[in-house]
Amino acid sequence: MKDKIDEYFNRLPDDYSITFYSCSVFITNAIHALVMNNIVYSCLFTGLFITSVVMRMYSNIYTVILDKILIGLVVLYGGKLFLDKVNNNGIFKNLLLNGLIILTFLLTIFLYSYGYIVSSYCFGENGEDWHGFMHCISSVGHHLILFL
Repeated sequence: MKDKIDEYFNRLPDDYSITFYSCSVFITNAIHALVMNNIVYSCLFTGLFITSVVMRMYSNIYTVILDKILIGLVVLYGGKLFLDKVNNNGIFKNLLLNGLIILTFLLTIFLYSYGYIVSSYCFGENGEDWHGFMHCISSVGHHLILFL
């Protein structure tokens, strides 16, 4: 255990990829959800931030699975929240905002899933940069859901 702690504190900032830092945007979502009194969403984003950082520090099958579970929970809860708000307000009331939310969702899927299929974007030459960009895009999408 002491070796792991020493290894952590002796790392230089350059030893981490951009995704180690870009996942910190999820803290803004946790704070925004907390301000909007959505405790569940706030806890999910806090958990996602923690698992994302831990996975990048100690990547193994358990940390990867835990991170994927939190990603799924955030997506499912965000989707439920979005659909509930659209059902209550109507899709045309905030057409621009709804369109932007859907666009960020589709862009995230495109960068990750399509990138995986064609070995590009998040899985290509500059994959870490694209993955960091995807963190930002998904964060914006979830902020927009809270603004509805």
